[in-house]
Amino acid sequence: MTIKRLFPSFVLLFLLNATAACAQEVTLVYDETVPQEAYAARKLGEALEEQGYELGSDRSGYDHLISLSVHEERLGSEAFAIVPEDRVTSVYGGDHRGLIYGALALAETLRNGTPLTAVESTEQSPNLAFRGIKYNLPWETYRPSSALDQHYETARDLDYWESFLDMMVANRFNAISLWNLHPFTFMIQPKNFPEASPWSDKEFAQWQRLYREIFRMAKERGLDTYLVHWSIFVSREFAEAHSVAEQNFYPHYYVEGDTSEIVRRYLRESVTQVLEEYPNLDGFGISHGEGMAGMTPLERQKWMDDVLIAGMLDADRPVKLIHRVPFSSGTGSEPGVSKSVEVVTRDAMEKLEDRFDGPIWVEMKFNWSHAHSTPELVKVHGGKLGDTYFKPTPKNYKVTWQARNEDFFALRWGVPDFIRQHIALNGAADYVGGYFVGSETYIPALDYFTAVDEPVDWNWAFERQWLFYQLWGRLLYDPETPDSVFQAAFNRRYGAKGNNLLNAYSLASSTQLRLASLYDSRWDFTLYSEGFLALQGDYTRYIS
Repeated sequence: MTIKRLFPSFVLLFLLNATAACAQEVTLVYDETVPQEAYAARKLGEALEEQGYELGSDRSGYDHLISLSVHEERLGSEAFAIVPEDRVTSVYGGDHRGLIYGALALAETLRNGTPLTAVESTEQSPNLAFRGIKYNLPWETYRPSSALDQHYETARDLDYWESFLDMMVANRFNAISLWNLHPFTFMIQPKNFPEASPWSDKEFAQWQRLYREIFRMAKERGLDTYLVHWSIFVSREFAEAHSVAEQNFYPHYYVEGDTSEIVRRYLRESVTQVLEEYPNLDGFGISHGEGMAGMTPLERQKWMDDVLIAGMLDADRPVKLIHRVPFSSGTGSEPGVSKSVEVVTRDAMEKLEDRFDGPIWVEMKFNWSHAHSTPELVKVHGGKLGDTYFKPTPKNYKVTWQARNEDFFALRWGVPDFIRQHIALNGAADYVGGYFVGSETYIPALDYFTAVDEPVDWNWAFERQWLFYQLWGRLLYDPETPDSVFQAAFNRRYGAKGNNLLNAYSLASSTQLRLASLYDSRWDFTLYSEGFLALQGDYTRYIS
C-alpha cells in the first residue's frame, strides 16, 4: 500500500509539513574570502541539502555547526581530519587542499546515509605527493586524427571543465597537465612576434578566457596546473613569416629540430610571457622528443636549458617543473662522450638545485604505453631502465610514473587490487613522487560510445568511466582505501541492485589485463586490448 491509500490527502500534507518543520538547521563556518574554503563549503552544503538539512547562518541558534579550517600545526600537507563533538563537527585540513578533501569526505559520508549526528572521527593523509591527470587537448594534437578532432567543441565548453575538475578533486587527484604541440598562440599574443598569432581579436579573447577559467577553477579546487608540449614547435604563421621550422607545426609531429636563433628567442619569450599573463598556471613540462629529430641527447638537453628552462626562470615568480626523461633507455652514449643519456639528464636536473617550486617531477612511461598490463616494471619508453636516476637517492626531483592507457576507451574498467599492487611495487621507494594517469590517443570529453536512445545519467565520456578515475585517484591518495568505499559508489547510483557490481567489474576488467600481459607491447598501437589488436610482424592485426 502507498501512503495515499492509508491517509487522506490533508493528513499527508500535514505530515510533509511537519517533516519540513523538523529539518535540522546546519550552520557552516569558514573563511569566505578564501576560494578553496568557499568551494569546500559549497560542495558540502550541496550534500547537506540533498540529505534534507537546511543551511543557516545563525551561530547561536543552530541544530548543528560545521567548522571548516586549516590546522597546519596538527596535520601535514593534503591531510584532513573530521572531528565530531556534540553539536559541532570540525573539519580540519593540513592546508586548503586537505580541507577540501575533508569536506568532500564528510559529504560522501552523508550521501552514504550516515546522519550528521552519527559521523565518526576520521583522519587521512596522502601516500603519494603527485597524483596527476595527463590530458591531451584536441587542438594542435600530437597525432592528428578525426578521433581527436571530434572533441574540439566539448573541450572548449567551460561547463565540461567544471565537471571534469570537480571529478578530479573528488577523487583526490591534485594536478592536471594539458598537452599539445604548441600552446602559446592560444594563450598569448607574443609581444615581439605578433605575426605568430593566427587569431582575430575576438577569437583570441575566447581562447584566453577558456584558459584563464580552466586555471582559475583548478586553483579554486586546490589543483596544480601544467602545460606540457613537445619541444621545437611553432605556429604555422611564425614559420612562414620567417622561413624557419618548415615542418615544426601542426599537423607534423616527428620532424627535425630547428635551433635557429629566432626560433629559440620566440619560444623562450613565449614561455615567460605565458607565466606572466596566467598567474594561476603553476608550471610547465618539457619533453626531449618530437620536434628534435637529428639532435644528440646532449644537444637536446642544452637546448632545453637555454630556451624552455631559461624562459621559466625568467618569469619573476615561483614555477613548478615536469621533466620528461629522454625517450632513449639510456644505454648508449654519443661518440667521444662517456656519459650515458641517463647521466646527462640527471646531471642537468641536479644543476637546477632549488630553482623550481618544490621537487622536479620526473615523468617516466611505465611499461611504455601499456601500464595496464602488469604491475611489474618491465620497461620504459625506449627499453629497460637502469638505476642512474635512483642511486644515489635524488635530492631535488622525484620520479612520477606515467600510467598510460591505450588499451580501453569504450570498456568501463576497474580492478582495485591491480592498482593497489601497482602502487605497492612501484610507489614505496623514497625517490618516487607519484603517478600520471591518462592517454595519448583518447580524450575523455565527447561521449561517442553511447548508442542507446534512452536518457543516460551522464553528459561526458569521463563520467561513463567514473570507476577508473575513482580507483586510481583514491588509491593513489590512500592505497588502503577499502573496496567498501567503491561499492558504496555503486550503491549510491543503483541502490541495492549495485551490491555485486564492483566485484563484477573487477572480474570482467581482468580479461583486458591478462590479454595485455601476453604481449611485449611498446608504442600505443602495438597493442589495443579492447579491440583485440596486436602487433604481428610489421602490422597491428586482429588477434584471431
